[in-house]
Amino acid sequence: MTYETNKWVTILAGTTPIAEGNVRQVWNRPEHPDQLLKTILPRKRRKYENRNAALRVIDNLRLGPYATFKVEYQCYLQTAYQCAKAHRPNPIAEIGGLVLTDHGLAQVCEKVTDSSGGLAKTLGTLLVEGALDRQRVQLLNDLADTLFSLNVNVPDLRSLNIVLDEVKNRFVVIDGYGDKTVFPLRAWFKSLNQNQLNTRFAQMAIKGVLEWDAEQKKFLLA
Repeated sequence: MTYETNKWVTILAGTTPIAEGNVRQVWNRPEHPDQLLKTILPRKRRKYENRNAALRVIDNLRLGPYATFKVEYQCYLQTAYQCAKAHRPNPIAEIGGLVLTDHGLAQVCEKVTDSSGGLAKTLGTLLVEGALDRQRVQLLNDLADTLFSLNVNVPDLRSLNIVLDEVKNRFVVIDGYGDKTVFPLRAWFKSLNQNQLNTRFAQMAIKGVLEWDAEQKKFLLA
């Protein structure tokens, strides 16, 4: 039986990913216009295919190329739990279960959109376009306040991993969360994570456009 004859396998062949990073590809989910699928890059999956027996045992225990999903689910759940207690919206875009595709396992994710139903713009794009006004800066500060208040672990926090959800009128994190290092010190020690958040937000500032106030932990329009 091939993938094509199995109704429970989602076929992505013949379609084009809408985004690609160093580890994953992002696809529109067929027949689900409000969802995306994140798969592991083929070269990353192949790395685990020809291992020796001893390494395969370790890979199986660590979930092979899909260990990154485990870290993200753990971070997402922990953040959602803290948000529920604090009566705050989750700063991370919704993620769902896993589905099998002809590109391996895929993580189901919310498709964050703009007001017309297109893909939401990243903070980086908005900065380049000069599309940040005071109201949007306040929304960005709302996100920053939640990340700091709940001490959310987002080691790869960048302007490309933050998008503006125009439907819900808020900024959300779509990637880069969960510490994937062998010794996740920033996940263990609050002060280290707080310092890293401060550094990451400061790196997003653009001189003469958007400034980061490290003491107040907020952005200011220049």
